[in-house]
Amino acid sequence: NVFARYEPTAGAADLEPGYAVTTDLNELGAGLVTFQHLPPGTPLALRIAGAGEDIRCAATVVWCKEAAADSVTGGKAYRVGLKFD
Repeated sequence: NVFARYEPTAGAADLEPGYAVTTDLNELGAGLVTFQHLPPGTPLALRIAGAGEDIRCAATVVWCKEAAADSVTGGKAYRVGLKFD
């Protein structure tokens, strides 16, 4: 699992940039855990950083599901599936 930062691009101006952690990563896409619901179809500028590498790419949200709420803060987390563009 590595750190990621996402920023919604054209057509998704109502969403805030945010941070995530990858859960899955391959040449076709990535799975993320975020703290913001990202609607399917949302275009993102994605930055993945880890092991001295910094990769930037375009991706689109394919699916987003609510995960369990944090028992301490009550904050929600989301599992998100992305495809690389």
